[in-house]
Amino acid sequence: MAGAIDDYLAQGLFIYLFASTIAMGYLATALLLEE
Repeated sequence: MAGAIDDYLAQGLFIYLFASTIAMGYLATALLLEE
């Protein structure tokens, strides 16, 4: 049971980091194109 929880937590953390990276890239692109 604990192994499944760890795997779920790792997957959630990976998705969060991946999404935050894309969000930062999207924000930077939007600010650059606005000029």
